Amino acid sequence: METGQAEAIPTEMEEVRQQFESWRSTHAHRSRIPETLWTSAVKLARQHGLHRCIEQRKLYIWITQN
Repeated sequence: METGQAEAIPTEMEEVRQQFESWRSTHAHRSRIPETLWTSAVKLARQHGLHRCIEQRKLYIWITQN
């Protein structure tokens, strides 16, 4: 059922997105993503589902740009 309202981004998802953004701003393109960030992304995918993470794209884009 579609309500016309965007679903709020979970706080922990936004926090991880910000961590990725911060890390990306201080590292060269194509640098390896730190294990801690990968672990956080995997945890979010398990908790909220991969589709939900991809839907949010803000997080997904930061992950896949490497």
